[in-house]
Amino acid sequence: MDSIVEEFDPEKHPRTTFNTSDEEKHVSDCYFLESVDKIRFFYEEAAVDEQSGRLKVPKELALNKVGHALHWLDHNFRKFTFHERIKVGK
Repeated sequence: MDSIVEEFDPEKHPRTTFNTSDEEKHVSDCYFLESVDKIRFFYEEAAVDEQSGRLKVPKELALNKVGHALHWLDHNFRKFTFHERIKVGK
């Protein structure tokens, strides 16, 4: 995960926040909905300055969620996710 976050450039992504209590927001958020086949980054609400849109903290601390296609698009996550011991639950 460290290398994914390290390569992540916040300037190239919208400042989309994520929380589990606002399901309606996610239903209408294209960035969220279209993340099924991508690796996308979602911030903690308090990490983004509402006025400027800039991060208040380093990106490593600002992220709430990274998803959704890590298991398909990142070599390390794919290797782990599809490992035989994980697939069969042993």
